[in-house]
Amino acid sequence: MAARQTLNATKREIFGKKLGAQRKEGKIPANIYGKALDSVGVFIDEKELKTLLKEINETTLIDIIVGSEKPRPVILRKITHNPVKRIEIKHVDIQQVNLKEKMVISIQVKLIGENELATKGEAIIETITSAVEIEALPTELPEEYGIDISKLTEIGQQIYVKDLPEHKGVEVLTDKEAILVTLVQPQKIEEEVVPVTEEAQIGEITETGDSENTEDKSNDKE
Repeated sequence: MAARQTLNATKREIFGKKLGAQRKEGKIPANIYGKALDSVGVFIDEKELKTLLKEINETTLIDIIVGSEKPRPVILRKITHNPVKRIEIKHVDIQQVNLKEKMVISIQVKLIGENELATKGEAIIETITSAVEIEALPTELPEEYGIDISKLTEIGQQIYVKDLPEHKGVEVLTDKEAILVTLVQPQKIEEEVVPVTEEAQIGEITETGDSENTEDKSNDKE
């Protein structure tokens, strides 16, 4: 189970184009939503948010405190960045969860370990499925799913969703036969050898005989 984290927020009444000035002051707009709940607009301190993001992942359960309200159990579902300045956060979608109700969430699959053939350049680890969909209580969501790629020892070997480690209280909804990664042969790039024909040789001799004119034409093009 992921460690419990805390995030502070304040309610906001500003929306749309007026948010530009607030962002410059280090206030990130966000919305808290959930099942049978009205969406709540809030501001989050940029520095606090960025510090938190270094310690969590997509399944970390967080207690968000809006003003003087009681903590709300939430998960950060979507973080929108500036398309040009990627370091700049524009908006955050926050889902409030029911701790006694199972939820469906997508979680990234992390590659663990080193593969000997890939390290030597004799093979390539090809990722087929990078995330799986799971269902569990918010308090039982795993921090991550990891697969050990060192177990792949031959070209063509594969690791499937069914090979993922089991977590108590977690049901994997993705097809168990779906391939996560496979070990493939590197593609060899062969240089194309163009044979020198007799006709080509004659053409080269003819051009050499008029080398000064050829050079003049090249200069004209530049």
